[in-house]
Amino acid sequence: TPAGALPGADGPEEASPEEGGPEEDGADAARAPRRTLRQILGAMPYVRAILLCFTAANLFTTAVFVVIPLYTASVLRGDGGTVALLEASLGVGTLIGSVTGARVPGRPTTVGSALLGAMAVALAVPGLIAARPVIAGALLVAGWCVGVIGVRFVALFQRLVPAADKPAFFAVMQAVLGSTFPVASLLFGMLGDHLSAQTLCLIQAAGLVPAALALALLPGPAHARTPDGSQRTQPETETEPRPEAETAARGGAR
Repeated sequence: TPAGALPGADGPEEASPEEGGPEEDGADAARAPRRTLRQILGAMPYVRAILLCFTAANLFTTAVFVVIPLYTASVLRGDGGTVALLEASLGVGTLIGSVTGARVPGRPTTVGSALLGAMAVALAVPGLIAARPVIAGALLVAGWCVGVIGVRFVALFQRLVPAADKPAFFAVMQAVLGSTFPVASLLFGMLGDHLSAQTLCLIQAAGLVPAALALALLPGPAHARTPDGSQRTQPETETEPRPEAETAARGGAR
């Protein structure tokens, strides 16, 4: 979904040299005991905190599908074509962000915090400037931020969540993030009966600021638990292994 701060996992992440292949991961997942969702999230406070930040952010980003039609009708005095233009700008931006997200450097939490801040600015623009090209450009930027965030954090979760816990975790992640859509629709729909569409844009922007700050203040993942309950250090960085490093690792294994 273009407005979701965390789109669903688009595919498995490539294994790094230290990680086993698909067969090894599948065997480990089969041998590991199944844990409840409370146990999974309780063992990963860092992942849990990130998920809470993006759940809060989603409450305001998904409201865009309510705000855009209200804004088009009451401020731009446009029709369905204008709504389509604005939503297409958001969707195209999300697509571009999904394609280019892996190339954005930096720690995921640092990048995510900066992008939530940029998204807040982009969503505030329609509340200050009522011009179709400007609004379309702002929504393109907001969509790009959404796409990059989705790629970076789904990849991070793929690494930090143990293989045996991934099915339950990603199912719950989608459910939690998806639940913000009806809540945001009801909330902003009711607010739209009493407030102007431009004010709703500013409320959206303001709602993203606390989530961005909370994400920026998160400490790094010092330790994460393995499926057997032991602790291991896991990196937060998302750099892909270089070919020469991979070759050296294979040579050392021999």
